[in-house]
Amino acid sequence: MSAVLVSRTQPGTIILLKGNMPLEVRWHPRLQAWAYASESAILTRALAGRNGWESVPVPVNHALVVSALSDTPLKMTPFAFSG
Repeated sequence: MSAVLVSRTQPGTIILLKGNMPLEVRWHPRLQAWAYASESAILTRALAGRNGWESVPVPVNHALVVSALSDTPLKMTPFAFSG
């Protein structure tokens, strides 16, 4: 599974979890905007005509923690789902 989470106590912080399912993440420095989708092709179509988007690789079984107000990730950390 892959997931995107937002905390109600920290709404500006976004956690992107990449497990065994696809997750594509991009950042636009000028717009200061993050975009994500399950597949690269979805983002490519959605962001067509807008230059400046940069791919942000998230390795399998890692969490990327970002701030909606920052141009740099806050943290990249390994994680494991347990059940």
